[in-house]
Parts: sequence; C-alpha cells; structure tokens
Amino acid sequence: MISRPLVLSLSLLAAIAMPASVLAQSQDYDVRPDAAQVTGPALTEAFKGVSHEGAYNFNSRGRPGSLFTERHFADGRVAYTEQGLTIKGQWAITPGNTICYAYDSDNIGGGCFRVYKLGSCYYFYSTFRVEREDEIDQDYWTARSVKKGDRATCEDMIS
Repeated sequence: MISRPLVLSLSLLAAIAMPASVLAQSQDYDVRPDAAQVTGPALTEAFKGVSHEGAYNFNSRGRPGSLFTERHFADGRVAYTEQGLTIKGQWAITPGNTICYAYDSDNIGGGCFRVYKLGSCYYFYSTFRVEREDEIDQDYWTARSVKKGDRATCEDMIS
C-alpha cells in the first residue's frame, strides 16, 4: 500500500494513456459525459496483472509528447517504460476509487487518478484537481491508455 505522505509528495504524472496508433485527440474534450467512471472491483480488474499502453503531454493539436507502457503486477508493483527506460514502483487502488502510483526514481512523479472508460480507452483525471461538473475550457484528462493488445477506439468515438 502507498502511504498518504508519499502520494501527496509526488508530482503529477499522467501515468497512463494511448498507443501510437491513436494520436490525434485534444485534452480539452471532457469525456466524462460520454464515459463511465471505473470504480470498485472493475477498477482493480482493469489494472491488476494488466499492461497498458498510453500517452500524455498532449499538445493543442492532440499529439502526445510521451508514449509509454505500464505493467501492473498483481502484487502492487508496477514497471513504467518510456523511450526504452524502465522505472519500477508501486500502484494501488484507494477506497476512494482512484488508482495511485509511486515510483522508485526522482526522475518520474506519481499521483492518483479518477479513471473513466469510453470504448476501449481509459482516461485519467488527476485528483490534484477537484472534480466539478461545471468545468469549462479546462484541460481535462491528463493521460489515456488501452490494455496492451486491445484496439484503441478513442478516435472512432471522439474527433
């Protein structure tokens, strides 16, 4: 389990997002009205023992700045790989229905996220931001991902 002080001390990481095949989607589109929040046992099932391929740091044209793979081991360990470098850490699901990450390196932050699913795509909303239904003109999700091996449906659903 990740300690609260450790989680709070970690910088925001968009720890999960989308493979290179799905690149053009701006973060200014809030998927929450069309997506289902992943909670409870479904949140654990979506990540426990599962690898995700993703992206984050999207520009205004919807192009990601960073692509990654993240392997979630059943025992709470995680291996984050980006540009050939793998960093290990821990992941956990909180009682508040968020997924949290802490890494064993000062070069990568962590954080906690509310997860929403639309089609095969998982969208990560940082808990550093208070969730409000009336948000306008905000960067919404910080990262998105699909389970490794799944076909990404993000672009089919959102333009």
